[in-house]
Amino acid sequence: MLSASFNYLPLAATTTAPSLPPNPMTERFSIQQIFNPAFWQQTFQDAARWAIALIPQIVVAILLLILFYIANRIIRRIVGGAMRRAHIDSGVSYLLMAILRWTILGVGLVMALNQVGIQIAALLAGVSIIGLAIGLAAQDTLSNFIAGVVILWDRPFRIGDWVTVDDQYGRVERVSLRSTRILNLDGDMVVVPNSAVVSNRLTNHSANSVLRVNVPIGLPASMSVDHARSVLLPLTKSDNRIEMDPPPSVVVDSIAGGAANIILRFWIKDESQERSMYHEYLEKAKNVMDQAK
Repeated sequence: MLSASFNYLPLAATTTAPSLPPNPMTERFSIQQIFNPAFWQQTFQDAARWAIALIPQIVVAILLLILFYIANRIIRRIVGGAMRRAHIDSGVSYLLMAILRWTILGVGLVMALNQVGIQIAALLAGVSIIGLAIGLAAQDTLSNFIAGVVILWDRPFRIGDWVTVDDQYGRVERVSLRSTRILNLDGDMVVVPNSAVVSNRLTNHSANSVLRVNVPIGLPASMSVDHARSVLLPLTKSDNRIEMDPPPSVVVDSIAGGAANIILRFWIKDESQERSMYHEYLEKAKNVMDQAK
């Protein structure tokens, strides 16, 4: 009797995971192959098969990018609403939202590149070298970025505060990672680099609940300080914009050649009116001093 024996192998051992055909663009060619028409015909056929086999992975990569884009929109909306309810400063909120957006989209891009077979490790190494070269060539931009992070972290002012930065007076409209935008009294939007904001002297006129306005006045030699005080202080009593606690005052600033330079001081709550009230009371003081001679 004939007997037969069969060897059975597990199915998992006899099957292999599907893979892309060899990439014809990575193969090395000889001179004889380049001038052989049959070689080019075969090359184009291999390239077509490789591209067709790559289509499903490209579709999956595109779907991944769409998925992460939608996730970015949903997550940023949820986080943004939470930060608004927590009354987080708008500058800090802008920084956190930017970091969140680029983190989510960056992860999605890495996963999509992995899906189509791009070597992420080699790509990141190349990007790091390019980033180093760009960083050395754009040191000013990098310093402004770091200064922007310092401003948003230290918070020397908030959006809407009235400040003086590098001789620029106005209201802070926006703080980005590169610059600070200030709307001055002429209606011009002044863009100040963040490095200048950090390195120069900054005055925040909105930091306190009240702000003192100093109006310098040249006192004629024929008029006493007490007389000038008696005609200047009544100007402030009927003005509801001026605080009576602490009360307005007139003090001597300096004396030169027998004439005194005095200052009319008063406090206001609305810091946006500081410059306008300064000029207003400078004119009022001039008129009342002329009439009192």
